Amino acid sequence: MTGSARRVRDTAAGRYPSVDELVRTATGLAEGNPDFCALRRIGSSQRGEPIRLLTVGTGGDRNVLVVAGAHANEVVGAATTAALARHAVAYRDIYASSGIVWHFLLCLDPDSARLHRTEPSPVQSFLGHHRGFYRPAAAEQPELAPSLRPPGDELPETRALFDVIDELRPMLQCSLHGIDVGGTWVQVTRDLPGLSAALAASAAGLGIPIERGAFDTFAWPETAPGVFVMPQTGEHERFGPHVELASASTWYAPHRHGGLTALIEVPMWTSPYVDDARPPEAPAEAAILSCITRLRAAGVEVGRLVDDVGAVLPDSRLFRAARGLSDLCPVLADEWTDLAADNAPDGAAEPPPPAATTSHLTLTRAHITSLQAQTWRLPLRAAAMLLHLLDDEPRTRTQPQLRYAQNRLIALVTRWCREYEAALAATWLPVARQAEHQGRMTVAAVRLAAAAERRPLPGAKLDDPALFHPPHTNGRNPS
Repeated sequence: MTGSARRVRDTAAGRYPSVDELVRTATGLAEGNPDFCALRRIGSSQRGEPIRLLTVGTGGDRNVLVVAGAHANEVVGAATTAALARHAVAYRDIYASSGIVWHFLLCLDPDSARLHRTEPSPVQSFLGHHRGFYRPAAAEQPELAPSLRPPGDELPETRALFDVIDELRPMLQCSLHGIDVGGTWVQVTRDLPGLSAALAASAAGLGIPIERGAFDTFAWPETAPGVFVMPQTGEHERFGPHVELASASTWYAPHRHGGLTALIEVPMWTSPYVDDARPPEAPAEAAILSCITRLRAAGVEVGRLVDDVGAVLPDSRLFRAARGLSDLCPVLADEWTDLAADNAPDGAAEPPPPAATTSHLTLTRAHITSLQAQTWRLPLRAAAMLLHLLDDEPRTRTQPQLRYAQNRLIALVTRWCREYEAALAATWLPVARQAEHQGRMTVAAVRLAAAAERRPLPGAKLDDPALFHPPHTNGRNPS
């Protein structure tokens, strides 16, 4: 095994690679295989950090773009990218025969990735994950920002992604995402027949439940279990307080070149409740009202702490993100009131107004689990980022008001982590399995997109169970 291949394997399995480790892996591949690998800078972050693209393959006319690091807290994408890069090198002749070239955007938002801290061990603790937590406010997330920011106020990370999409004109863009607790699902901008079978096979083989009622896709059409088609422009997308629009995001940019996008979601911790498509055990209205009560109470609790800290500390990325989630809690609870009325027993409540956006849904236990998860996830993330801010702030040691808030937040984050983990029966999914599933789904999407263009990929080797563990010696293809 060459040094570069060893670096790929080491960072792809066991734990989450850092931004720097993934760059070193990509550098090793490019230096070790200069005839068909290249690493270049395609833009800069808000703080001037390079945004890098690794290309594997030459001369093809069908490009695949893989985007990692869109959300700082969804760290599996770095491990998946390392595994996929190794795969693309090992099987490059198969892809070249169909004109396919792989392009890996190593980290779309490196500034945020450096602010989110993960534990160095292969197994993360639930509390440890949240003690270093960071996820930017929605308007500061490069993929969704175009739907939230005014014209002319574009993030440099967004511009870099738009530019590379227009340069490559990708047949397929795969954006690598994740969830803290739950299951796996795929969001696509256009239906990709056959994807559900690939999802079912990979998830079953790796012991990952398929999420049937994910909050992000709550009102979206599910073409098959775990496969959701993003709404088109003008169609309803989300609960009212979520004003970001997938249809105005970078995800739809490949459409202007005839391509499509797939978002592949994989959990850090699995839950046995997210794939249950049976009707709720108790009346749905009662379950929703319980969620509303908890979300309001937790929102008030963390909101007071946000106010206390905001009175002392200046604005910052961590504070804006914490404030945004804290403010969202009561607004979202109001929106769920319509959902509860929508699911009241006949004659038990006034019908919801005509504008109610989820009236067409038949709620399942998986949907209720998704709502319950949000009642922990949103306030916990707000509290965790506020605690992260205070942990990093030197004045916390000298100002009693900040020390008091820090101590309260430590107790609150610890308690909420324990409750959230227990409520969803969260079970850690090893990083190698997270990355393998996400990688397998990316390869499946590539194969299906190629077949849809009537230029299918040859070679049964891409169905090999050892897909992400190919024999890799001197960079030549497996025999």
